[in-house]
Amino acid sequence: MNATGFFHFRFVFLLNSAMQMHSSDLKKNIQNLEKNSVTSLQTLVNLGSEVYMQADVPDTRHIFVDVGMGFHVEFTWSEALDFISMREERLAKQIEEHSQQIATINAEIKMPLHSLIANDNSIQLQPHGHGHGQEGAEQFFS
Repeated sequence: MNATGFFHFRFVFLLNSAMQMHSSDLKKNIQNLEKNSVTSLQTLVNLGSEVYMQADVPDTRHIFVDVGMGFHVEFTWSEALDFISMREERLAKQIEEHSQQIATINAEIKMPLHSLIANDNSIQLQPHGHGHGQEGAEQFFS
């Protein structure tokens, strides 16, 4: 796998992690609405660039959930919670798969470097802010 693929996996991993946290926040908000029997509310909506506008929500029992690709679907609270649970399971599975792929790629990168160092001690890896020579290489691989 090339470097572009490696960075793509890292980006997808981070994106999935962020989406999982967002889903968890939405789940908590829905549970709070249910627990407190909130059927209407006033809130601030971020319009972008940290510009907010006050909004009145007359009926909170139906909410629109971002399902991806710019699409939003209207759900009841229980439907939204079911959807979020399914999304969290899928994201957790994807995070695990990408974590394994990242570990494999890291191992594939380190194996040839270890061989080079074992065969030629004159190679000096100098990671930014670390020591020199074999000591620097050992720090690089830890």
